[in-house]
Amino acid sequence: MKYINHKLTSISLILILILGTLPIILDMTSDHPTVTAATIIVDQNGGGNYTAIQAAVNAANPGDTIYVWAGNYNEMITIDKTLTLIGNGTENTTIDGFGYAYHTVSINANWTNITGFKFTNSTYGYASLDIYNRNNCSIYNNNFTNNYYGINAWYSDHNTIKNNTFYNNSESGCSLSQSTSNYILNNTFVLENKIGLYIYFSDHNTIDNNSFLNNYVALQIYYGDHNTVNNSLLVDNYYAIYLQGSSSSDINNNSFTNDWVGIYIQRTTNTNLKNNTMISTGVMIQSQFTSTWTSCIIDTSNTVNGKPVYMYINQDHITISNSDAGQILINNCHHIIIENLTIENTSIGLSSYSPW
Repeated sequence: MKYINHKLTSISLILILILGTLPIILDMTSDHPTVTAATIIVDQNGGGNYTAIQAAVNAANPGDTIYVWAGNYNEMITIDKTLTLIGNGTENTTIDGFGYAYHTVSINANWTNITGFKFTNSTYGYASLDIYNRNNCSIYNNNFTNNYYGINAWYSDHNTIKNNTFYNNSESGCSLSQSTSNYILNNTFVLENKIGLYIYFSDHNTIDNNSFLNNYVALQIYYGDHNTVNNSLLVDNYYAIYLQGSSSSDINNNSFTNDWVGIYIQRTTNTNLKNNTMISTGVMIQSQFTSTWTSCIIDTSNTVNGKPVYMYINQDHITISNSDAGQILINNCHHIIIENLTIENTSIGLSSYSPW
């Protein structure tokens, strides 16, 4: 019996020695390494671990959180690992791009989170926050003011841009270029953004519950397919929603007030408009292509000044006398009589167009 116990003990020791010589293998290819995340403090007054944000980023490990105390941080920052950056609020913590001939902050890592900052003074032609070929990032509760581009996302998918304010950006508040399946939620685009939100060759993006106030173009979708715009407020813009060269756009449950044009449709197909409320504005379709009209669905759930929008396509010898009409759109109709209409206080009351 003693011999057996000694033998088992010897085997156990040998196993321990063998296992002890094996390397510990960590999955460093994951965007979320399974290590304990550290917290790093940035305070330009010297009360933290670092006085500059880039220095903290350089020292951090993937998964760390960097808190940035109040101050104006005039620096160019590159984030090349998965991090969370938290500012001390948009009234207190500013990332200032003045004097830098490049993007102020460049995100070069997936799963990056940024919140609680004011971004300002990006140089002509550059963004205050640039996301290039990165996915699953979250940008929320920030302020983008007086930039060329506020946010510019290129070839980037599955990102969330939420609860931000975009104010007076000279080219666009937020731009998506060749980017897919992003979520633009609960943002405010206000005062003299040339384009509030620009969707460029980008598909399957969700734009929901945003406010667009007093921009030149509130929202432009240029050659983007299967994008949805829902539950948004658009007030005092020159063009509220501008669709050009796009397909299968769904524009539903939005409210338009005092926009020069509420919804502008040009060279698009399969545009669907439902339950949109327009006050002192309306829909404009401008296209020589019959498919733009015939594939467009605008039913009477859309209203102008509380009255339904009516659309007539490819009809002959009809009388239109919808006394309750808020707007009437006519395409390729012949020998028609229009009577007993009172349409007022709108950008476009009656629109008639014949294809080439």
